[in-house]
Amino acid sequence: VFSLLTALLDPAGRLFGLDGVILLAFILAFPANELVLPVAVMALSNAGSLLNAPSLLETLSAAGWTGKTALCAMVFFLFHWPCSTTLLTIKKETGSVRWTLLAFLLPTLAGVALCMLLNLLL
Repeated sequence: VFSLLTALLDPAGRLFGLDGVILLAFILAFPANELVLPVAVMALSNAGSLLNAPSLLETLSAAGWTGKTALCAMVFFLFHWPCSTTLLTIKKETGSVRWTLLAFLLPTLAGVALCMLLNLLL
């Protein structure tokens, strides 16, 4: 199932300089954004545990990551949707679904646009 989902997400990820694995890791880590990289490393290394995984550099290099992929991933880390707890807090504090959606969409669209731009320029 995981490989099917990553294959489905791969064309979208490639459009903005990422791949399907890191894109799925971002989605799966929605409850806690700090889990993106551990989920991606475990998926890329097929280790099942971070204790059994090779080094981060070895894992990403073996997965075909380049400097451009790493740069796009860093930019998307900075500009993507807030975690679910933040969105729930925004909803609770503002009482507005509109503000919550805006808080989700603005950074996400900025991240996608910046990554697409980087992917085209580099």
